Amino acid sequence: MNKLENSAKNWGLLKVENNDSYRYEVTGVSWTGLNWVTAITVEGGQIVSREYERFSYSNDGAKEIKENYMETGDKLGTHVNGAKLLTLDELYDVCKQEYLRVDPERNTILFTTFDNGLVSSCGYVPKGCADDCFQGFTLRVIEWLD
Repeated sequence: MNKLENSAKNWGLLKVENNDSYRYEVTGVSWTGLNWVTAITVEGGQIVSREYERFSYSNDGAKEIKENYMETGDKLGTHVNGAKLLTLDELYDVCKQEYLRVDPERNTILFTTFDNGLVSSCGYVPKGCADDCFQGFTLRVIEWLD
């Protein structure tokens, strides 16, 4: 069994133990210094909220928020920026079906996990690309809801 299959199996067990209720954060950063975080909250297997923040840091280290929002209910998906509205099951599918299927001769393929075995990043970088080339997702945290 490969690393993705082990991670997906572990995910399947943990999501059942935790009633398929969790929150995860997708992060990104550009070479220009722009950062973003999208938090997705799932309760009972259904996405209930999406929060987004885009920011940079000033020369003195102060966080400068450029954009932020929170979506719930019928407002889910109404903003353009931010990670797609996907459950972790769907992220595992996208990882397997899209990001890990690219040509390894032309791309550096990445798959990493947190200490608990759950996916922390999945994607690829085209060989020879210099800036902002990563295609995929990076998770900062997966936490269970109480």
